[in-house]
Amino acid sequence: MPVKFTVSELKGNLKFLFLVALIISLSTFSLQLMLMHYEKVSNKLYDELAKTELEISQYRNLVWLIHNNDSTNAQTNFLLNEYKQIQESLQNSQIEFMRKHFLEIQSKIQSNHLIEYSQLINHEECLSIMVRCSNYANEFRDTHNKAIEKFQNRVDFINMTILALLSILSFFFVYTIFYANYGE
Repeated sequence: MPVKFTVSELKGNLKFLFLVALIISLSTFSLQLMLMHYEKVSNKLYDELAKTELEISQYRNLVWLIHNNDSTNAQTNFLLNEYKQIQESLQNSQIEFMRKHFLEIQSKIQSNHLIEYSQLINHEECLSIMVRCSNYANEFRDTHNKAIEKFQNRVDFINMTILALLSILSFFFVYTIFYANYGE
């Protein structure tokens, strides 16, 4: 036999349900905004990491090509093409020691001076730059991976919180349905 409720009981339950729904909706909205912010920061960190890895890789390749240039026309042309492709990014590099080294050798890497520079190159300097690039890449990768992991943990926590809030909201809706049918 169905139970009859008074208007004040129904209004009280509906007000409670709408209050819970409003609080959960506002909380979910603000958490979604936080989630979007953290994902943007994570994407920015990924982009910085990829850009730096590419820059270091290109520079190491350039130094290796200079170091191993045998002064043949084909290899010299290849080296000059590689140099021209990465010249702008290396002039504006955020990596100080790479930019400084590049600016030192930049004036010497021209088609008329390349053979002379290849013969006068300091092999220890090439190896030193290669090692510094590798060390810098490892340190940069480690710090960015830690930051990315930290943001990913925050994103995971926010996702779990949103899931919990939606579960609570679902519980209250189911509770209201049962209360409307069987409650007293």
